[in-house]
Amino acid sequence: MPLSTTSTKNTIGLFNIFATAQGKPRALEPPKDDCPYETFELIRQRGVARAAGNYQLTSELAKRCRGAIKEDLKERQAAVLAEAAEAGKSIRNARRDYANRKTK
Repeated sequence: MPLSTTSTKNTIGLFNIFATAQGKPRALEPPKDDCPYETFELIRQRGVARAAGNYQLTSELAKRCRGAIKEDLKERQAAVLAEAAEAGKSIRNARRDYANRKTK
């Protein structure tokens, strides 16, 4: 079953599926700066539901994950803009800096 780009990026970044596919069990630890613990927990639960084959629960958790990730990004962007306002930067430059941070 092919995964969407967002799902693949999150799964690879958070669960390191390549290591688990090779039979090397790893402890699932929340990433340091990527997302809050609540979002990580939702993503973990979605993975468990998908592994169990529970389509309805997987679908519901995927919706909640997308919403939580959007909220996290909004909060992060608001923090960057507030930081820029304190430093006296222009909004355009602050948004550009935020976009550059996000892609790295």
